[in-house]
Amino acid sequence: MTLDDLRASWLSVLLTLIGVVVVTWALSWQFATAYIPIWVFVVGLIAIACWVLLGDRGVWRPPWIFGVITALVMTVSGGIGAAPSNGLLIVPAAIGLLRLVGEPRTSLWIGGSAALVTAALIALGSLTVSVSVLGLLSLEGGVVLGVLGGMNRRQARLADQRERELLERTLRAREEHARLSALEARQALARDIHDVLAHSLGGLVIQLDAADALLESGHLDEATARVRDARALAVSGLGEARRAVDALREPDAADAVGAAGAVGVVSAVDAVTGVVAAAVGGVGAAGAGTDISTEIADLVVAHERLGGLVRYSETGVARAVPNATAHAFRRAAQESLSNARKHAPGALVTMQLVWEPRHLALIVSSPLDGAAASAALASSGSGNGLRGMHERFDALLGGRVSAGIRDDNFVVSAEADLE
Repeated sequence: MTLDDLRASWLSVLLTLIGVVVVTWALSWQFATAYIPIWVFVVGLIAIACWVLLGDRGVWRPPWIFGVITALVMTVSGGIGAAPSNGLLIVPAAIGLLRLVGEPRTSLWIGGSAALVTAALIALGSLTVSVSVLGLLSLEGGVVLGVLGGMNRRQARLADQRERELLERTLRAREEHARLSALEARQALARDIHDVLAHSLGGLVIQLDAADALLESGHLDEATARVRDARALAVSGLGEARRAVDALREPDAADAVGAAGAVGVVSAVDAVTGVVAAAVGGVGAAGAGTDISTEIADLVVAHERLGGLVRYSETGVARAVPNATAHAFRRAAQESLSNARKHAPGALVTMQLVWEPRHLALIVSSPLDGAAASAALASSGSGNGLRGMHERFDALLGGRVSAGIRDDNFVVSAEADLE
């Protein structure tokens, strides 16, 4: 409870105490001067006792059913003695109605019924004493004021309740958003690490196997060249890891995965990058660019240096694309070539990059040659590459990926809108 709420609560208690004292004193004075009969005095004391027992929400709040019964007794007692007490007991009657109608947990029909019964009791009580029509209407007006005050309090409490529920839903939504952001960040990290490792380490296996064979056959110069190629591939893997860090640090990427999640991803990828940097002697690499043509051409050259064959073609007018789009297409080409080296080493791979005014497509086709596949590499596939490819393109405007067998070839098709 805030300081303002505490002050308001004690102010309410003070006003209630003043009201109880004033009504009790006036009722006692009327009884002492024989202005009212004893039954009116007793009924008035019952109404005042119920008034005290109802307490205040900020200090003393009775159980709900007890509060309803107490307010009903208070209202009925006040209604019976209102006219005989010269209108004095209309005060507890109106306050009882205010409490009944103002409590959201109490059905409105209870408060409405109590108001009708009280109005009828006031009319009956007026028959025992001489009350003018205007006086009777004034007493009935007290009933109306109690009901209207209760409705106002009820609406205010309902508004507070809705506000609290909205705040709770907002907090739960934020927690869920943070959880999903962290999950998306972990998935993004898993995709990038998978692609970097699949491409770089898979190529390293091929190069080192070739170097080992050349060393056994005494071809030292060629083996040395293979080792240098392997080191260059490790440096390329370092560059890919750092490009992943750059992509995650960009505002648009951070928005996609959530600020909190992105911080964790960057830290994790920085750790991976540091390990790779230590392995290759700390050679640097440039950040992620948007020149898809150059980057895919570099992947083709790297694939050919690893012993692969690629027929690469590009149609349309190339231009700069958003970083997220560039990243997705680069990873799609990289994963497709890595899979070709695993499952059909030495086979001719056909790759097409198709530029359209508002659309970009990449089509990679490799023959199915399971007999020639490297057992170690082919068995290392887990399907995470294609899954990550689908996830990346699903996040792009008009992005979609299809992969399957067509005419004895495994074809991967990836496309996205550019505008």
